[in-house]
Amino acid sequence: RQNIPLALMENEGPLPGGICVYSNYKTGLKMVLQHLRQLGHQRIGYIAGSATEHNGIARAQMFREAAAELEIPLSEKSVVAGQW
Repeated sequence: RQNIPLALMENEGPLPGGICVYSNYKTGLKMVLQHLRQLGHQRIGYIAGSATEHNGIARAQMFREAAAELEIPLSEKSVVAGQW
């Protein structure tokens, strides 16, 4: 076994001997939504990651929550799953 440092982004489980780094997507999404509204945009959508993977599902939910907090109306078509 070699002593190689290991860090993973958005890992869903514990990482023995390494670290996991997580992003605060909701804060970032909220900042983006505020900026777009300040620019005068009224219809805002989001192309999320896969609808079958944890990160894609979580980010889409955070987008919806951030939009609700900022009272930005969304339709059913405002959030769609991407294929990556």
